[in-house]
Amino acid sequence: MNAQDITSASAAALPPLIRHYSTVTAALLPALCRQIENLFPGDCLKNTGHILLVGSGEDYAAALAGRSVFSSLSSYPAEWVEALTPTALRHFIEREKLQLGSAFVIAIDCAGDDGQLPHAVREAQSTGAKVLLLTARADCPAAALCDWLLSLPAAGAPLLPETEHFFVSYLALLLLGRAMGLASGKLCDKKAGKLLDEIADHIDTVSQQAEDLCARARQVAESCADAADIDIIASGRDYPAGYLARMLCYRRLGQVVTLEESEDWLHVNMLALDPHRFLTLFFVSGANSSMDRTLRTIAFAKELGRQVVTVTDMDDHDPLALALPASRYSWVTPLSQLIPAALLVEMLRLSRPF
Repeated sequence: MNAQDITSASAAALPPLIRHYSTVTAALLPALCRQIENLFPGDCLKNTGHILLVGSGEDYAAALAGRSVFSSLSSYPAEWVEALTPTALRHFIEREKLQLGSAFVIAIDCAGDDGQLPHAVREAQSTGAKVLLLTARADCPAAALCDWLLSLPAAGAPLLPETEHFFVSYLALLLLGRAMGLASGKLCDKKAGKLLDEIADHIDTVSQQAEDLCARARQVAESCADAADIDIIASGRDYPAGYLARMLCYRRLGQVVTLEESEDWLHVNMLALDPHRFLTLFFVSGANSSMDRTLRTIAFAKELGRQVVTVTDMDDHDPLALALPASRYSWVTPLSQLIPAALLVEMLRLSRPF
């Protein structure tokens, strides 16, 4: 594969898209909070039973990221919170022979075009579960079936390609988790208010770094443009960002890439021949309990001669690191992890001659 320079005109269009995230967040936070308060006043979210987050594509990535929010803030053990695709939900119900009863299914279909979701909703409701739909299309097929509908507002400003649905869906899940934390007593009013402030402040800080992020992503893309294959490694709470990055590679680069957790990559791929052919993208955040094993895997990959790129909120002076500011709340991190990932994929696309 022959690399070509990323044109200045193409690259110059990207910083404004990053700066829009701050404007979008400031508009979405009050709009989504009002809806949630109207749908679930008082302590309605205190006793929900199993919490099942269901979606496809970037909506499933949002569900994966949302799992840690609800397992932390609900009054139920983490084992009662699942992230599933619509097909996996149907198999889950059938396999476990589970009468969901008071279960709370949060179905995510931002684009309103998930053909499998209505079937999954019907099966969940047949067991007694209640279903909340998150969508930007109130006329989508699943909307008429669900018990509640949370309308996801349009971003109102252009964002990086393929990221809007994840950003809006995950933000809605984060705010639902906040409401559940208030209802369950896991969050006090003061901390819930601080969480809203942290979301806005964190995205604003990232937006202010637009030019630097774009410059670093451009540098990384041009350094790695000859890499024929891409591996993505992410573990624990960073895994949803890796899942979304893989999907972006499919759609924007037309390239099949691997996504594995750190130990799986070590067992399967670390001895692959021609290490220079691989761009190995790691996601590692300081608040992730899996951080240490990911850092060890990064060291192994570098020893093997891999081109290692990290998306991280830790101090990393590696020239191929895409650095983000750290958030006080680990739940906020997925909102910003998608930005350098999408930037890198877009810069790689622009660097390729086809």
